[in-house]
Amino acid sequence: MAGDAPVAVVDASVAVKWYLPERLHEKAIMLRDLHVRGSISLAAPTLLYYEVANALRYHRIFKLSPDDVANAVKALKALHIARMPAESVWDIASRISCELDISMYDAVYISMAASRQAPFITTDKTLAERMRSVSRSVVLLDDWEPDWTEPPQARLL
Repeated sequence: MAGDAPVAVVDASVAVKWYLPERLHEKAIMLRDLHVRGSISLAAPTLLYYEVANALRYHRIFKLSPDDVANAVKALKALHIARMPAESVWDIASRISCELDISMYDAVYISMAASRQAPFITTDKTLAERMRSVSRSVVLLDDWEPDWTEPPQARLL
């Protein structure tokens, strides 16, 4: 990915759509393909691997085989999106989790976005609504546009 490409943090709700033909699958694929081409640099905490694998394993509608789940995780790893969060990310995540009463899982994605001054893209409408009280950079995949070249700067209010 190009060093000057805009960065966006995605959560597992977006990444799962790269492997399943769910609602917003096409839009999620467009976002992933922009990353592959280097037009945007996607990021996520390493937690992404576990959340995507679990979501694929226990999906209500699509019943994937163990090989399908393993292959999806391998494909996800090949995108080089996941990073180990820095200590400062954990500090912010702890505060966000307690103040907004959200899971540490969600708070880590959000704090990673804030630390990188990047938008956070999700399909979780409930989480997005809660986060909009502290961050202007939460973007629902529904609202994301493929020609988006200047994502909103992430900052906690």
